[in-house]
Amino acid sequence: MNRKQQSVFPEIGTVHKGGPKRGDRFGEDLEERFRVEFFPETIDPQMRYYAAHGSYYPTELRAMIVSTSVWEMWYFANETYTKSGQQIAVADDEHFLHIRNPVTGEMIVRKGEPFTPYTPGQAYEYERNGRRYQAKLRPYGRLYLFLPELQTPNVLTLKTHAFYDRVNVEKQLGAIQGLANALNNGNAAGIPIRVFRRKGWVTWNKPGGGAIRTEKWLVNIEPTKVWMETAMRQLTNFASFGTAFDPNEIMLDTPPDLDDDLPDVDEAFPPGKDAE
Repeated sequence: MNRKQQSVFPEIGTVHKGGPKRGDRFGEDLEERFRVEFFPETIDPQMRYYAAHGSYYPTELRAMIVSTSVWEMWYFANETYTKSGQQIAVADDEHFLHIRNPVTGEMIVRKGEPFTPYTPGQAYEYERNGRRYQAKLRPYGRLYLFLPELQTPNVLTLKTHAFYDRVNVEKQLGAIQGLANALNNGNAAGIPIRVFRRKGWVTWNKPGGGAIRTEKWLVNIEPTKVWMETAMRQLTNFASFGTAFDPNEIMLDTPPDLDDDLPDVDEAFPPGKDAE
């Protein structure tokens, strides 16, 4: 999501994969659940959320895509911070986007210029008072969720630092955008989605060679069942007769008589945790 989009839909809370922090220790992974936290002075949307879910630890969130492209609801970069929270460096998977000298404040790289290669897992090195420091870049993923039941033009931000969450999210968003391309000229706005966690197998490469295969609770995104059923019918019609969505057809995710009443990482590596 770009800065313009964020200014239209400001953030009013966060969604985490772990329990609350206890002292200097982070909460344990919640496995199939999320933890929802609202910012102060957001009483009305918070009350609407609780009326719909009855818990701040849901197993599923129902959201809606409100931008023409699904990629505007997703942000990912490799980042590192000082212990005081100052951002030192940001990179995609190929090159640095920003580098700031944490000692002088000088911008060494701005908006990707000059081009400075980056390899995932790489650390940014700098010197302070004659000592060398390494600030390792960590994955930072942000999924901006618009929940219709909040009845407000705001988003909750789901945070993750897991590489395999990133793989899952981008793969599944790509599939949803593919449906929007086929059925609605690329416009994904209005597609209802469910966000949940599901166990999946991941493979870790060991530094000395070999690999370890293990199960992890991963973030998943899917269109709702009702929307997918309708989309499949429209794809069949398109393949057979060359027609996609009927502009007069209304796609509901709830029965018509319930339409007016909607149904019911946590910071594993916080800014500056390992920056110096």
